[in-house]
Amino acid sequence: SKADILNLFKNGSGDIDNFIEKLPKKGKPKCSVDYFEDSELIPDPSEVDKDKKNLFIFDDIMTNSNQNKAEDFYTRGRHNNTSSIYISQNYHKLPRQTIRSNANILILFSLAKKDLHHIYDDFISKDMDWKEFEKFCNDTWKNKHGYIIFNKKLDPDEGKYQANFNKIYIPEKYIFSL
Repeated sequence: SKADILNLFKNGSGDIDNFIEKLPKKGKPKCSVDYFEDSELIPDPSEVDKDKKNLFIFDDIMTNSNQNKAEDFYTRGRHNNTSSIYISQNYHKLPRQTIRSNANILILFSLAKKDLHHIYDDFISKDMDWKEFEKFCNDTWKNKHGYIIFNKKLDPDEGKYQANFNKIYIPEKYIFSL
């Protein structure tokens, strides 16, 4: 459930197996976890069981020269009841036309200014000026594990920008227009 995932982000260590084991037995989901050490073994999105909810997490594959498997999930995965999470240390190196443009939610931990500028230019510049965005980021990242959630599906006055899942940030120009 969304509450379980929110709990994982707020309290979890990031160990999904441990998270699943700690779920109450009554509401424990029927969940299976598969790991792929070799990206060539990752199935094509069309081979995934559409009758199940599927989540693929792509972690530490930035250095793989072939990003095609991950890109396939961002362009065709939704048609097969599949969601994807791509964990990356470098936004700028993500394929722009597939992964960057098809991701609905970005979770940003402290970033290099270059990556922050790319994200700002790609998605945020119409909602707020650079100084306001940079201040929002820096204020959030003052906390040791602070992070920003950017939900491209929401409007700026509906929670498009959040800090740590517990604070909605509304850009100044939308506050004054309400």
